[in-house]
Amino acid sequence: MDFPGDLPNLRAQFACTEMQADHTQGNTIFLRSDILNGSTYSQEASSLISIKLRTEKQQHRQQISPIMIAAKEIYPKLTPEEYFVWEEKQLEKHEYIDGQVYAMSGGRTRSPVNHGRIAIRFTAMFDAHLEGSGCMTGNSDIKVNIVETNNYTYPDASVTCDDRDKSTPNYFTYPCLIVEVLSDSTEAYDRGGKFRIYSHNPVLQDYLLVSATRIEMDLYHKNDAGEWTIVNYQEGDIIELKSINLSFPVEQVYRGRENDFNENT
Repeated sequence: MDFPGDLPNLRAQFACTEMQADHTQGNTIFLRSDILNGSTYSQEASSLISIKLRTEKQQHRQQISPIMIAAKEIYPKLTPEEYFVWEEKQLEKHEYIDGQVYAMSGGRTRSPVNHGRIAIRFTAMFDAHLEGSGCMTGNSDIKVNIVETNNYTYPDASVTCDDRDKSTPNYFTYPCLIVEVLSDSTEAYDRGGKFRIYSHNPVLQDYLLVSATRIEMDLYHKNDAGEWTIVNYQEGDIIELKSINLSFPVEQVYRGRENDFNENT
């Protein structure tokens, strides 16, 4: 398979992001990345890779911390125990990072209806596929505890097959799969800082980033060597989630909204 674009140009594009090209070998780019604390992972450089994702304006922004995407209201620092009690009384969800809470208002997106419908399609598909397996599917109301910390986030969907998570009804700590439907205001953070904290979970195998404005997904997959690979999928592709042994056409989760995406192209 031919490499999509010349290597010098591709290196320059990666230099505009927080991920720096370290070296290349065949159709694989090995990246040196601050988000993985200096470790390396590979990105499959095939015709499936959407180079435009690396050249869009939002990819030139600096890594965004949670406080940069949260609501402007400042909340007092809480202990984890105080956070759980306090959040039960709130009308909206809040993530909890290093003692600080951040309102999760759904993110600023051009397609809020698509965002919600896509997230629901994933949880329904996972739940049906995993029925009787012992695995559990979490929707956007289920927190994920960042392993070995007291931090909690709200992905759009998640799956755990770890028995340890059966003892914590309000959150998962050991998900094998996490899905985030992208919003304009959170995309850079989901690709950078959020991936960094999720990637330290030894159980996590698949991290799926899903566009709400076009038929497109990026799958971050941890292979048997412990390297993270990124593959871009678009309309007509079959995506494989090895973490739960599930394959499906990319457009399956977008059905019924095709006209919306044609208008956005």
